[in-house]
Amino acid sequence: MTEHGSPPTDASDDKPDHVLRLLASETRRAVLQELRSEPSRSLDALADAVADSEGVSVESTERLCRRLHHCHLPRLETAGVCRYDPDESRVDYVGDETVEAVLSLLGE
Repeated sequence: MTEHGSPPTDASDDKPDHVLRLLASETRRAVLQELRSEPSRSLDALADAVADSEGVSVESTERLCRRLHHCHLPRLETAGVCRYDPDESRVDYVGDETVEAVLSLLGE
C-alpha cells in the first residue's frame, strides 16, 4: 500500500494515460497518420504533408515546421513512437501497439 491507501502501480499502468495525452494533440495525430502512410520522411516533407491535412497556409507551414521540431517530434520520440534526427532533419516512424490501437479506434 502507498501512503494514501491505494495499491502501488507500475509503469505499465500509466501507459494508457500517457498515450491518450500524446494523442490529445490534433497535430501529433496528423504527424502519426502521415508517418504511418510513409514511415520515413524529411522534416520539411512531413511539415508539408501535415500542413495539407490541417489546411494550413504556406506561410504557416514554416511555423508548423518549427513546432514539429521543438515540441511535437521530441515528444513523440520520447514516447518511443518515432525517431527524430534534427541534424539530418529526418523522421522515422517506429510505431507502438497501444498508439496504433487508439488511432484505429479513432478511425485515423
